[in-house]
Amino acid sequence: MRSVILARLLLAEDFGLFGMALTVVAGLAALTNIGLDISVIKTKFKTEQELAKHLDTLWTVDLIRRLLIAVLMLVIARPAAKFYGESRVYELLLVLSLLPLIQGFQNIGPLIRRKEVNFKEIVGLELLTNLLTALATIALVLWTRSVWALVLAS
Repeated sequence: MRSVILARLLLAEDFGLFGMALTVVAGLAALTNIGLDISVIKTKFKTEQELAKHLDTLWTVDLIRRLLIAVLMLVIARPAAKFYGESRVYELLLVLSLLPLIQGFQNIGPLIRRKEVNFKEIVGLELLTNLLTALATIALVLWTRSVWALVLAS
């Protein structure tokens, strides 16, 4: 539904521009994903302290990984803009480089819920997050009428 509304409010050019920038973001995230979250889900910890220590390590390593992604995005921004032949991709990537850093500070709670196989809470949180993101994105598009709404909503 959100995509349909956004398609009516934004130009196809905006989606294309955002898509160019997202290929860099998604590519770097995929190339640097080391799957530590799966280790938490699969490992049976003897004590809560052992789990807490593992979660602390996971959070720290993931934050460092996301910092690396942000730096790589800054380094790749200009070459990516030249590759696509679109100078605005450079500006988008500069702003989008903040995204991995912001995501790095997210709560690790949903990972614990996945380990506990508590899907009711996970689904509820995902639905609420998606609804709020959709509303915020639509509001930003109505306000800016530009690709920057998509960037800010990310």
